[in-house]
Amino acid sequence: MAGVPVVGALIEDVRTIARGMGVLPELARSLVAIEARVERLDDEVRRMRQAVESMSGEVETLPGRLDDLQHSLSPMRRIGRRFSRGDGGEDGDEASGQ
Repeated sequence: MAGVPVVGALIEDVRTIARGMGVLPELARSLVAIEARVERLDDEVRRMRQAVESMSGEVETLPGRLDDLQHSLSPMRRIGRRFSRGDGGEDGDEASGQ
């Protein structure tokens, strides 16, 4: 009778394996979809790198333009802070002329 528990345990192991195998088709479909996306992204990244490399001279002039943009956005930030505080009135910076 010692063999009966072993056979029962083996049957349960086979059932567990069978349940696990049931997810394999869905897993395979997911992996195929992921692989297709990765291939598309790989191509896109390659094209983006080529585009960045082709404009290397233009990128060097960008920081000056960003400084100008930062300066022109400064009043808008003050207005945004004022409205986020909920007072909508004059703040200390504008009242003092800064």
